[in-house]
Order: sequence, then C-alpha cells, then structure tokens
Amino acid sequence: MSANEMMSLLPLVFMLHDFEEIIMMPAWLQRQAETLKQRLPPRIQSLMSHSAGLSTAAFSLAVAEEFLLLSVLSTLAIHFAWTAFWLGLMLAFFIHLLVHIGQFIWFKAYTPAILTSLPAGLYCLWVLWLFKNSLASEWQAVLLFTLLGLAIVVINLVLALRLGKIFDVFLATYIRAL
Repeated sequence: MSANEMMSLLPLVFMLHDFEEIIMMPAWLQRQAETLKQRLPPRIQSLMSHSAGLSTAAFSLAVAEEFLLLSVLSTLAIHFAWTAFWLGLMLAFFIHLLVHIGQFIWFKAYTPAILTSLPAGLYCLWVLWLFKNSLASEWQAVLLFTLLGLAIVVINLVLALRLGKIFDVFLATYIRAL
C-alpha cells in the first residue's frame, strides 16, 4: 500500500470510529447522567454538557462537519505532499483514541467509541511504523503539527457542537411549522 493510499484511509477510519459515537453516545449519556455527575469534576461536566443535550441528528451533523474538515485537510496534505502535517493530524486523532481508552479504563465499563478505538488505534500504530523513517527526519515538524492538530480538534469540536445546538433549534422550529 502506498503512502498516499495509507493517508487517504484516515477519514474512513475516523468515520468508522465516529459511527459508534453517533449510534451510542446520546443514549449512553442519558443512561449514565447521574453516574457522570457523581464521578466527573465540574469542569469536565461542563464540557460534556455541550454534547449531552444534542439530538442524534444534531450530533451526527457535528460529526459530519468534523469528517468534512478532516477529509479536506487530508486531501490537501496528500495533494501537496504535506506528510508532516498529515502525520500531525493523524497523531492528534491517535491521542483522541487514547483519551477514549483512558475513559474506558477509568469508567470500568463500556463507554461510546471504545470498540472502534482499538482497531483505529492499530491503524495509527501501523501508520507510525510505516512512516518511521519520515518521522526520524521531520520529528520536530510532526510534533508541531500534532500540537496544531490538537488545537484544531478542540476548537473545531466546540464549533461543531455549537452547530449541532443551532441545528436542534432549527429542527424544533421546522417540526412546529408542520
């Protein structure tokens, strides 16, 4: 498999991972609301409240926006041979997967996205192994782009969840108009 083919798989791996979140997150948050209130620090509860009230349609829209952004950035990286930039994005996604694994270990029970975090994490490790020579010569750039990728993930997540809330308001208005 060529490097470009390997790179082009990232949006697909992301989407397969996020399908589990789309399907399971709303019901899981509703079912675990009390447990989460008891176990999570207030700051993290505040962050979770952004996605807790979203409908499945609104949450799906937020994920679709993230998928579109990742697809565009991956396509640009492949087209312009921005390997270090792409590796930074992939490593930001890998760190996201490690957070899910940490949540599962901390919660000691199923958490949305754990089932797909493991195979997606294996993809990331495989990519790192395949690109190990590139990493050796460009590790500083990859590290910088990983930090940039993490910033993009956090900022975009907040914006995507806001988009989801706006969409929920639109849906409520649309349904009332029927």
